[in-house]
Amino acid sequence: MQPEEQVQQQQQGQRGQQEQQQRGATHKVTLQPGELHRPAIAWPTVLLAAVSLGLWVSVAYVGNARGWPLCATLPASALSVYMSFTPLHEATHSNISRSRRWLNEAIGWLCVVPFFCVPYPVFRWIHLQHHKHTNDPALDPDHSHLTHVLPHILSILPNYVRQIAGHRRSIGKATLVNSALYLLVNAAAVAVVLHQGLGRAMLQYWVLPAFFGILLCAFVFDYVPHHPHLVTRSESLYGCTSVVGGLLSAGSGSSTRLLTCLLFGQNYHAIHHLYPTVPFYAYGGLWRRHQGAFLRAGVPLAALLR
Repeated sequence: MQPEEQVQQQQQGQRGQQEQQQRGATHKVTLQPGELHRPAIAWPTVLLAAVSLGLWVSVAYVGNARGWPLCATLPASALSVYMSFTPLHEATHSNISRSRRWLNEAIGWLCVVPFFCVPYPVFRWIHLQHHKHTNDPALDPDHSHLTHVLPHILSILPNYVRQIAGHRRSIGKATLVNSALYLLVNAAAVAVVLHQGLGRAMLQYWVLPAFFGILLCAFVFDYVPHHPHLVTRSESLYGCTSVVGGLLSAGSGSSTRLLTCLLFGQNYHAIHHLYPTVPFYAYGGLWRRHQGAFLRAGVPLAALLR
């Protein structure tokens, strides 16, 4: 047997053993009273929404006025799309305000605009399905049989379209109607932009940033914390989503604050799946206070770049 084959078999055996441990873990984590308390208004999330949308609009306005090339604007524009995903994601769980529904809805609708053609109601349905059926090959919209990172993240949007088409009868009427209205308004805006001869600007400041921003979100929110998608939520609530412990190595699970800032807390994505109503900026504290208990319960560790 070749050395490479031996290494592959050893890695597969270790992975299989880890999966069995994650599925078979019976330990449960007990939190202290008040640890799941939601603030009246999650001001860090509101601030992030304002900054991300402000950056998106500013780059488009200044770049178009000064004729900046694509290479100068795309990184900042794509970054603004990536940033806006976190408040959009928080809005789907009503985490921005526990009593002001209008604030959750407003930020959700505003932060979905940079994503070009993704209606907020449909996105919310898709995301909640992902939570309900995490890693289920048939029911999780984020699941993919493609194991390599680029094909996997490129398959996300086609997967969403297939899920919506296949479950359209079970999706609420209001969700479909509001999404259709949004797409009509979006199409009208695109038509006006093209009529004004601004198609190139739309491509530079809206379409391409949305494409690359979505790829980055798919990598951070889906591929890294759920790969290789083998343990389903029904098998183990704790084992279906990982915590990113480091850049190249998972280590002991003590993720750095720099990584937390870069990923907007999604290095602790397992915490989000366990407690969806906890604001993103509180994941790290919850993990650090109960790290040992979460590991005993079967929460797996991962590296960002592996």
